[in-house]
Amino acid sequence: MLDVCLPPCNALIRFDLPTVIAYAGVMSCMMGLILGFIGRDRTAAIKGLNFWAAATLVAGLGTLTRILLRNFTSDAVAIGAQNVCLILTAALFLAGTCEFFDRPLPRRWLWWLVAVT
Repeated sequence: MLDVCLPPCNALIRFDLPTVIAYAGVMSCMMGLILGFIGRDRTAAIKGLNFWAAATLVAGLGTLTRILLRNFTSDAVAIGAQNVCLILTAALFLAGTCEFFDRPLPRRWLWWLVAVT
């Protein structure tokens, strides 16, 4: 009697990992666009918001780049492109945070971080 299981009991939900990652990338891009539209009206009130919006967009594009390039190029190229986007994301978040606290990051540091990437 205990070995009997109804069909819903045996059902497994299978996740396709690339689909979940692509969904996260799309959501990140949407959030970046929302922050960008908010930043157009409130740039003076919320310092650093434009940097944060750009960082969120770049993070989402980096994730989507990895998913889209996996069938066309080698993994090394796709992962390298994603890593460049993620380092640029960190630099943009840093610039936004520095601007938020009224200690703007010098532009040469931002360009240096991008060049090192």
